[in-house]
Amino acid sequence: MNMAETDNNKGFEYWKRVDGLNRLDSVKELAIQSGLDYVRIVNQRSDCRLPKCEDVLIMAQYLGVSMEYLLTGELEQMPALSPRVQALALKMEELTDVQLDVIEAAIEASMKKDFSNSTGRNTI
Repeated sequence: MNMAETDNNKGFEYWKRVDGLNRLDSVKELAIQSGLDYVRIVNQRSDCRLPKCEDVLIMAQYLGVSMEYLLTGELEQMPALSPRVQALALKMEELTDVQLDVIEAAIEASMKKDFSNSTGRNTI
């Protein structure tokens, strides 16, 4: 594999991770919401190129992940996540968007409710 193929593969994987985290309807909305240039994003995506460092930082901040995760896919680079959450995130990588939407809705609903009973144990 030559250098260009390696760079294209890294770019492809980067944009795949961005797509997996993006909950907006379009790349244009992602560009607008993150503050990045839409045309530049489209060109980078179509050529499977990695963006400039400052664009990776902006995208990572917008998506709520580390730059290292976007660039490498390594969850270990995200020390704020507990080992249990990291393990769940790895399992979730294999789920469809519909399955992830269900899980996301369940998490949001559970955060709004108090599931503990008088003994302090979960009732779920």
